[in-house]
Amino acid sequence: MLSKAGVQAGLAGNVGHSFARQVINDTPDVYVLEVSSFQLDTIENFRPKIAIILNVTPDHLDRYANDFEEYRWVKVNIARNMDGDDLLLYLGDDDDLAAKATDLEHNPQLASITLKEDKSSKGYVGADVLRLNFQDKNFEVPANYWPLKGNHNALNMLFAIYAVLQYGVSFEDILTHLPGFKNAPNRMEQVAVINGVEFVNDTKATNVEAVYYALGSFDKNIIWIAGGQDKGNNYNQIEELVKEKVKALVCLGADNSKLTNHFESLVPALAETTDVNQAVALAYNYATNNDVVLLSPACASFDLFANYAHRGELFKKAVLTLKSRIDE
Repeated sequence: MLSKAGVQAGLAGNVGHSFARQVINDTPDVYVLEVSSFQLDTIENFRPKIAIILNVTPDHLDRYANDFEEYRWVKVNIARNMDGDDLLLYLGDDDDLAAKATDLEHNPQLASITLKEDKSSKGYVGADVLRLNFQDKNFEVPANYWPLKGNHNALNMLFAIYAVLQYGVSFEDILTHLPGFKNAPNRMEQVAVINGVEFVNDTKATNVEAVYYALGSFDKNIIWIAGGQDKGNNYNQIEELVKEKVKALVCLGADNSKLTNHFESLVPALAETTDVNQAVALAYNYATNNDVVLLSPACASFDLFANYAHRGELFKKAVLTLKSRIDE
């Protein structure tokens, strides 16, 4: 939205573009960075003008001695050096995160955004509309302007819009350019439809929270492909969604015991494999017209693949190969 509105913006950080290289090669007016906990572990002087904490849920706990509290503080580290001239946007639905935000040493400006109406928040997801209050003005973004589905994406849009408004971009420009947004590969990416069965590549969902939002994005029956290298996952959060929506679980991993032990009594059908082509074939056999085959692993990819993108590419290749064979 910044770039489309004429603001020179550079994208870097954990999205795969080196911030150091950007600083050497480019001179944008604004850098937009995604910063991981791995990077926040060791910051000293890093101080963003605007920081956004979308959520903090269990992830990478194998790196933090299974201490979720330590992981949460590392995430809040993004605002450690911010002061009253800076703005921290955070998820107001998370009481612990809100408490940490108000306990920062240098007291940055704070603004919360929520999934439900809250008089203290600067934005919330309403019924088919996003609502914002910016500089005492109320704005609404109707659902027909949303380029992505799911409440998690609605929250993402709210955070992004509020940040962009800080740079003088008009609300009219935002409404013009928001619908043209194209999601990055590997996150809720539609691959193909085969005989009425939709295949979705969500390989970037490497934690349980991401899977929760992915499952909640569909009103159809789901054949769920999950598995990989466990990161201390707790699957209790998604139990009800799995019971409600998942008609079969295909476990794709070197060791699927944690998944199978947790879900074998909750899903009508379950299968295991270490081969992505077989996973796609199994999922298709479980599916009927109007079902969704969703690769949303909840786990890291390093047991069988080079990285999550490699897993996604092989999944897409397997789906397209299956489609080509069936279409012949």
